[in-house]
Amino acid sequence: MSWIGRVGVNLMYSDYTFLKVWWQGAIAIFVILMALTTIQYLVHRYLPVRTSRFIHGIAIFIAIFGLYYTYHDFQNYYAHRWLKEKFHLGAYLFWIGWMIISFFYLYSKKSDNPTISDSTDPTIE
Repeated sequence: MSWIGRVGVNLMYSDYTFLKVWWQGAIAIFVILMALTTIQYLVHRYLPVRTSRFIHGIAIFIAIFGLYYTYHDFQNYYAHRWLKEKFHLGAYLFWIGWMIISFFYLYSKKSDNPTISDSTDPTIE
């Protein structure tokens, strides 16, 4: 975050003070991405194939819209222009990361419940 961005957070946007320290913002984004991964895993695991693919497609659409809106916001909202490019890149990487998670579950094959097979190896008892 730039010096001007830090001043703005200190004076006007006190809700975003955790973003001033890079690792606190990274932990917040990581927790959100892990929550989204868990939700999409549960959708992939427990819902029918057609429904889970629809939901993952909707998630991709939301992520694309979020990426576009974030870009538009950073280019047109004057206060957000003062933030540095690394801050912008972090916001873009969040949306791209969510798209990657959604594409992974969209194109991964849904497996049935795994079963333990009997081994024919005589050394295992």
